[in-house]
Amino acid sequence: MWCSHCLIRCVPDITAGTKSCPECGKILGYVKVRKISKRQKKPMPKRIKNKTTAQIVAEDGKNHPA
Repeated sequence: MWCSHCLIRCVPDITAGTKSCPECGKILGYVKVRKISKRQKKPMPKRIKNKTTAQIVAEDGKNHPA
């Protein structure tokens, strides 16, 4: 980054949310800190209709649909 006070290009020190010149200490910018959540939203499951089919087995051994 360019320091307008020292008139040099420098690698800024990043401390306490600020970028500052290592030579003179001038604040060159601010660093945004974003909280990272470990907990993520789970997608909603799709509803599934329960299809139940029953078959009745007669005494004669043949399957008859219900």
